[in-house]
Amino acid sequence: MKELKELQEWISGYSGVATEIKEINGELRVFTDKSIGLANNQLTSLPPKHRFFKEGDYISGRYLYADGILTLVSGHRDLPNGIRYFKGKIKDFNVITDGTNFAHCKDIRTGMMDLAFKATNRDTSEFERYTLDSVLSVEDMYVCYRVITGACQQGTQNFVDKVENIKDEYSVAEVIEMTKGHFGHNTFRNFFEKSRAAAENS
Repeated sequence: MKELKELQEWISGYSGVATEIKEINGELRVFTDKSIGLANNQLTSLPPKHRFFKEGDYISGRYLYADGILTLVSGHRDLPNGIRYFKGKIKDFNVITDGTNFAHCKDIRTGMMDLAFKATNRDTSEFERYTLDSVLSVEDMYVCYRVITGACQQGTQNFVDKVENIKDEYSVAEVIEMTKGHFGHNTFRNFFEKSRAAAENS
């Protein structure tokens, strides 16, 4: 479908997954086959018409903006206990919310698991011993980032899949730099800044 390839919205920026962005007949047009992250503003200037999205912005049949990702959606379905499930126009890329947290997901079951993960009091104490120079495998860093930030499984995996020439290991400092503009970056960075400050004052 054409609308899956073209999202004709005035936007403030884009990041990561957009394949091309240009102005056509006075419109800023983004060509993509995935969701569009808007956390980074990579434009040199704003077009005369533009909009800034807020968390939870939703137009049925068009888009939902959640966790810094603009997702093309066909509509939503209300489930028991205040759960709302947004059906994505792209296969296996949907969103679910409990009214507080959002999770990008393949289906309702995996989405509910992610919502439960986000709502739990995640124990981050095991990561306090790490410093900016600590090096972890991709798999361990994946877990570390999710536990500290509460990032959903699909969003984290989507980010990892887009890393070019991915290495086997990364330092904490590298991941902080790589995730700028993406969901959880500030939480992840602040966690290690606080850990470093605590170590220096001990």
